[in-house]
Amino acid sequence: MRARWLVSLILLLAGLPLLALELRNGDTVTIPEGTTINDDLIVSGGTVRVDGAVASDLVVAGGNVRVNGRIGGNLIAAGGNVRVAGPVAGTIYAAGGTLDLESAAGRNLVVTGGTVTLGPEGSVARDIAVTGGQVVLAGTVARNVMVGAGNLTVEDTARIGGDLTGQASSREIAPGAVIEGATNLTQPTRGEKGKEFGVVGWFLWKLFTAVGLLLIGLLAIAGAPRFTREAITMIGEHPWGSLLAGLIVLFLTPLVILILFALVITIPLALLLLLLWLAALLVAPVFAVLRIGAWVWRRGANLYAALLLGVLIYFLVRLIPVLGDFVGFLVLVFGLGALALTLQARTASPLFHRPEPPGPVETEPET
Repeated sequence: MRARWLVSLILLLAGLPLLALELRNGDTVTIPEGTTINDDLIVSGGTVRVDGAVASDLVVAGGNVRVNGRIGGNLIAAGGNVRVAGPVAGTIYAAGGTLDLESAAGRNLVVTGGTVTLGPEGSVARDIAVTGGQVVLAGTVARNVMVGAGNLTVEDTARIGGDLTGQASSREIAPGAVIEGATNLTQPTRGEKGKEFGVVGWFLWKLFTAVGLLLIGLLAIAGAPRFTREAITMIGEHPWGSLLAGLIVLFLTPLVILILFALVITIPLALLLLLLWLAALLVAPVFAVLRIGAWVWRRGANLYAALLLGVLIYFLVRLIPVLGDFVGFLVLVFGLGALALTLQARTASPLFHRPEPPGPVETEPET
C-alpha cells in the first residue's frame, strides 16, 4: 500500500494547479460561441471544437481539435488534426499529425507534428521551438525560431525578429521573407566517417531503449500483472482521456516541483516528487507499447507475446526520422495517462471506472 500511496501523492500534487477546473469529454464536444469558462478547462473527445472563451488554461485532446475562442492562459493540445484560430494569452504546447496556427500566441510556441504551419495571420510574441516533417512559416515571430524539420518553407509573409537556427533536410526561404537575426540552418548529415559513426551510435541508442523497455515490461508483468492489464485496458477504453491525463502529468508535474523547491520548507517533498516523476517517465511507456502489441496480437491475453510484439514494432517505427520521434512522444504521453488514470480509478472517486482486464489475471501481492 505504501507504493500506491506515494504514486497517488504525485498525482495529487500534479493536479494542485487544476483544483478549480471544468472537465468535459465525449465523442463530440463543443464549447459554443458566446460561452465563457471562468476556470481551467480540460476537454477530450473524438472531435473537439472550442468556440467560446476560456479564462484560464485549456488542455485539449482529440482526433480533430479546433480552438477558435480566446484562451486567457496556456494552451496544451494534442490530436490528429489541431487548428488554433483564436488568440492565446500564454504559451501554446501542441503535438499532432497536422498543426495549424492562425492566431496570436502571447508568449511562446512549442510544437511537434507531421505538418506544422504558422499561417499568415499567426503571430508569436516570443520564441518558437518546432519539430516536424513539414514546417511552414508564414506569420510573425517577435524573437527566435528553433527548428528541426524534414522540409522547411519560409514564405514571403514571414517576419522573424531574431535568429532562425536548427536543422532541415531541405529548405526554401522566399526572397520577401524578413529574418532580422542570423540564419544558421544545417543539414542533418555529416562527413562519411562521422556519418557512419553517428548512424551506428543512433541505431545502438534506439536498440538500447527498446531492450530497456522489454526488461521493464517483463518486470511489470511479473510483479503487477493485474495493474498492467488494467493500464493497457484503460488506454483501449479511454484513449483520449489517457492522452489528456498524460499531457497533464508530463507538463504540470515539473511546475509543481519548482514551486515546492521555491517554498524551501517543502524541498524534501519536492525531491520525493521528482524521483517519483522520473520513475513514472521510465515505466509509463511500457503500458502504451503493451497496448500496441495487444492490439496487433489479437490471439488471447498473453502479455508476454504482446510485449515482445509491441517492443519490436516500437523499435522499427523509432528508426523512421521525425515520425519515430513523434511516436516516441505519443507512447510516453499515453503511458503516463494510463498510469495516472489506472491509479485514480482505484480511489474512492474515480473519474473513469476501473477497467476489467480480459483473460485470467494472477493475484498480485499488496505493496
